[in-house]
Amino acid sequence: VREDLNHERAAADRLSQELEKKIQDAINLQQANHHLEIEISKLKTELEKERSDGAKFRKATSGDIEGLNALVKTTKESLMDTEQQKKQIAELRTEQEQSFLRTKRE
Repeated sequence: VREDLNHERAAADRLSQELEKKIQDAINLQQANHHLEIEISKLKTELEKERSDGAKFRKATSGDIEGLNALVKTTKESLMDTEQQKKQIAELRTEQEQSFLRTKRE
């Protein structure tokens, strides 16, 4: 009977130690989980800030792009005006030359 009791006590001690180890493992997992939740929260905050900064950048860039598009349009119009002026000057020269030739003939 005494031997059975000793075996029972030894088994109970082993179970008690295993239970203590599992409790400690659970506590460690809870702490690790808490640290991970903190890290996840920090990363979410960083991501939201980056998204916000990205939106601000896109908005600012959008204004720059609109300005550049307007500049391109103005430049094209100016080039077209310049081409038109070149044609008019060429026409005037031709008229002057013809007028000069007529005057010379007369």
